[in-house]
Amino acid sequence: YNGTDILTLVTTDAGMGGSALSDTDTVSITVTPKNDSPVQKSATIAVSGLEDPTQYTTTLVSALVDGQYTDPDANASIQGIAVSWINIDPLHGVWQYSSDNSTWTAFPTDMVGVTESFNQTAKAVYLKATDSLRFVPGANYNGTPGSLIFRGADDTMPSTVYDTVQQ
Repeated sequence: YNGTDILTLVTTDAGMGGSALSDTDTVSITVTPKNDSPVQKSATIAVSGLEDPTQYTTTLVSALVDGQYTDPDANASIQGIAVSWINIDPLHGVWQYSSDNSTWTAFPTDMVGVTESFNQTAKAVYLKATDSLRFVPGANYNGTPGSLIFRGADDTMPSTVYDTVQQ
């Protein structure tokens, strides 16, 4: 809840042999709205199932967020995602991101590991809806790649790529 309300307090004294006294005070209360996090419905990323592929399947971030999030804040819109952890054995391969589908960057190593958790550095890679993701398998690896842990990022998303996570 956010908004204003009024609390009315009435104090009454029975008057112990005299006349009763009463006093009324009002207090105005304002609850300031805060940015509520978007809520994810579901999201999947398509990846190549081939061992040692010559081309990699890419997924636009917009495909992960379009229709997959709701935001309780009025007039808020989903701008991208904040990737906070990559749950993968580094020998299986690497997840990469790109803003132009030409230059690809691996996620920082302090965000990668086999223990699923929110990373200890409290950092995230913020990707815009127009950015892309792909999985590049390690040599001779086949199977399902490890998962990306991410949240929807709304209008308050920072402009820097690797930044402190906004709660």
